[in-house]
Amino acid sequence: MKRKRLFSFSLGIKAERRACGGRKVQNYRSSEPPDHSRSPFLSLEERRLNFRFRRKAEIRMNFRSAAVGPLLRKSKEGSRNFKVQREPGRPGPGVGRRINGRGRESVQRGAARPSQAAMSGRKARPSPAGQHPSLGPATGNLGDPASSPADQALPRFLRLFGSGAPCPAKLGLVRDLSALLEAADSRWLLGAAPALLQELVLALSRYAAPLQWEPEGGRSPSEDPSGAAGAERAAEVSLVFCNILAKVEEAKDLEGLDSAGTGAILRQVVGPIFLCAVTHGAERPWTRPRSQRGAQELLDTLLCLLGYKSIPEFLRGACEGEPGWFGVVMQCLKPELTKETWQCNPATKYVFCFVLQQVQRPWLGDHLEKVLPPSLLLSDDYRVENKILGVQCLHHIIQNVPAAVLGQLNRVQVVYHALFNHLYSREAQLVQVVLLCILDLLPVLERAPHQLSHKPPRITASDKVLQLLLTHMEAESQLSLRRIYANSLPALVERLGIRIVRHLKRLHRVIVGYLEIPDGPEEAARIAALETLKCTIEHAWPRMTCRLAIILEALLRMMWDVITDESTTPEPVKTALLQRATKCLLLLNHCSQGQVKILLQGIYQSCESEHLKECLHQIQEDSVTSLPAERLQREVGPRDACFLNLEGKTSAF
Repeated sequence: MKRKRLFSFSLGIKAERRACGGRKVQNYRSSEPPDHSRSPFLSLEERRLNFRFRRKAEIRMNFRSAAVGPLLRKSKEGSRNFKVQREPGRPGPGVGRRINGRGRESVQRGAARPSQAAMSGRKARPSPAGQHPSLGPATGNLGDPASSPADQALPRFLRLFGSGAPCPAKLGLVRDLSALLEAADSRWLLGAAPALLQELVLALSRYAAPLQWEPEGGRSPSEDPSGAAGAERAAEVSLVFCNILAKVEEAKDLEGLDSAGTGAILRQVVGPIFLCAVTHGAERPWTRPRSQRGAQELLDTLLCLLGYKSIPEFLRGACEGEPGWFGVVMQCLKPELTKETWQCNPATKYVFCFVLQQVQRPWLGDHLEKVLPPSLLLSDDYRVENKILGVQCLHHIIQNVPAAVLGQLNRVQVVYHALFNHLYSREAQLVQVVLLCILDLLPVLERAPHQLSHKPPRITASDKVLQLLLTHMEAESQLSLRRIYANSLPALVERLGIRIVRHLKRLHRVIVGYLEIPDGPEEAARIAALETLKCTIEHAWPRMTCRLAIILEALLRMMWDVITDESTTPEPVKTALLQRATKCLLLLNHCSQGQVKILLQGIYQSCESEHLKECLHQIQEDSVTSLPAERLQREVGPRDACFLNLEGKTSAF
């Protein structure tokens, strides 16, 4: 059996030797063994052994090619460009040595003459920490002011900066550039094309931009190590920008340099530099004290160079007729404020909101088409913080853009529908900013051209907002939302005026419900409900007599609860509640021709509380002519007259 196997194995080797052209087949110890696993003369076990051996050899060869191959290729590429000086006994001038791929020296004709540094035998100076290995000292490699123009040095920097070098190497490049700009003459820098300087500033701005922060391990953004690295990059970039602005400032006093040249450069670089300063000037998760100081210094340098005293003056212009830089800044922000890109940079939304709020009426109306779409985009996001930022931007636009401009192209309707949808939210902070914004929008919306007609519409936007608000208030149990809803009611009542009679039934039900339930030490909901009741009485006083008994009952119960309250409610809050309730009673007494004075006589006579008696005394001292008790009893009804104690028999108070 063994002889048969050996015979078949030898036949397989001979067959493979014939297939290889008579060459001897390598043995099993070679790095590339023959593939005996496919021979039909071998057994299954021998095929398995041969296959395993061949597989191990392939893995070993793949590892060699993966680990050593790139090094060999790099050495070959470097050897093609590496020329050495001529030595005695070697070929003459024009002939150089190079190291070929096998590690041997080969002669190459037409080689360039060696450099002066190589002839002198000096050693290369080691690059500083974090410096790109392709660069030496800053003033000698990026561009010598005496020999290399900026049009040659700056493109070289941009190529190295965009070559995919690691972050420490890029940081070293930025530091070298800062040292070069600080040592160079202003004429050298201004010799570059403005477009080249703009490309440089944009590249550095992108390098200093904060990365999208993602929480890892429950760490806050301020504890994230990437935030410290980003702040260091921003500080170095701010220093480079300060050096550029300093050279432009020096160029203004030089002879032979006109203002048109410096103006062209400023128009290209002011926008990105200002955005970089604003990005890192405030306290944010990606900033540190050093980066904030650098950004503030950069902003002060920019304003001083342009002759402005503040950021609003820089954006809108120092005097009337001057365009300012707001359009330039928004043009630089435009690529980052699209639907696909605004979330890539976490600072974009904050920078946009800050820049927008610096420009007010009447300058903002000229830039409405630039600021309205990003504001709507922010307000439509799924994150609550982004919605709040967007609504705040819309509120600023509504307050500072003329109503005639907002009414054009149906913009005001678009803003109204975007805000109205947010009223269904359950986030208290969002609902608060939305209500403040929509209250300022309603006058603009109802004054739009399509609303100005001889026959006013039956249901207006104010009616829809109030209906939705009352629906939420009737079933709301969250105290924060109850306070926010109640605080917005007086403004809506003032807005509707006499038209509030359409909603009196639901409005009185809401007011009575909010007066019954305390909402904490500040009693914000109760105070707002009393203010709403006062506004309602002032505007719809002819309709108050039919609801007099219900309102008096709610007011007296609330006053008694406040007087007998022994909780932590401060005394000034109690005093404010009693004063507002007394004011409502006086208004009711006036609009009912003294009916309240008659209805409260029995309570005033039998009251044992001095505080309540003092409040009711003001009603009794009112000089309004009163109706007879019999007529009042007929108008109010027997049930309500019994509760209000017309005969003075009740001693509940």
